[in-house]
Amino acid sequence: MKHVPQLRPVLGVLYSNRDFFPDQLVTEARRDMAELFQKLGITAIQLGEADSKLGGGETHADARKCAELLRRLAGEIAGVLVCRSKFGDEKGVADTLKMAGLNVPVLTQGYPDDLGRLFPARRRDAFCGKISVSSNLV
Repeated sequence: MKHVPQLRPVLGVLYSNRDFFPDQLVTEARRDMAELFQKLGITAIQLGEADSKLGGGETHADARKCAELLRRLAGEIAGVLVCRSKFGDEKGVADTLKMAGLNVPVLTQGYPDDLGRLFPARRRDAFCGKISVSSNLV
């Protein structure tokens, strides 16, 4: 029997950001996702940390940059993961996906708040953001 090499799944990944919430949560999420993708053999197509603030989407200009990247590599992308490390910009996510014009499944993921760490430096409110972005996507 002939061996056929396994192709690595490719995901477009959006890290939503909002200036009001702590920036380090985006950095931590990028690290978490990189470790998970490495472990699972997933290739991520995403903005680099130098392409926008922390590689996240916070402004309309960020949405345009990310949409262009996704559109350019659309033929490789099997789906999109919207990583909600905190309550990020929901309109930016919707705009990115609309401008990218992809016809693939979209999964929104939200990090949970740690009830013992709801002080301003660790507050996420990502679940509320997940509801908000889902509403915008509909």
